[in-house]
Amino acid sequence: MTNWLVRIGNWFLGKAEEVEQLDSAMKAIVNQQTKRAFYLGAGAGIVVTAGLVWLLG
Repeated sequence: MTNWLVRIGNWFLGKAEEVEQLDSAMKAIVNQQTKRAFYLGAGAGIVVTAGLVWLLG
């Protein structure tokens, strides 16, 4: 009985570790996508601003 409970406990701990690794990977992906979107938006903002300054200037 004790060995069975230990096996179940180890299985749950293993699953928790897998979920933690998946969570870390997802956070890294979201972080990279957020940076990419920020730089894309900043670049587009600079281009639009420069275009407006050139057009109105």
